[in-house]
Amino acid sequence: MLFARDLWTFYALRILLGIAEAGFFPGIILYLSYWFPDRERARMTAFFMLAIGLSSVIGYPVSG
Repeated sequence: MLFARDLWTFYALRILLGIAEAGFFPGIILYLSYWFPDRERARMTAFFMLAIGLSSVIGYPVSG
């Protein structure tokens, strides 16, 4: 966002950032499926999704 000089450049950079980050969540789930066996995959996916909420709980007060 450093290079955004006007509104349309900002929109274009946000779209490019969204495209770049679009594969992160499915990629992590795919990676977990390679790393953990079937019986543990649901637990590890739940831990990963729990970390999303915990990062907000910890990050919001720290950033505020």
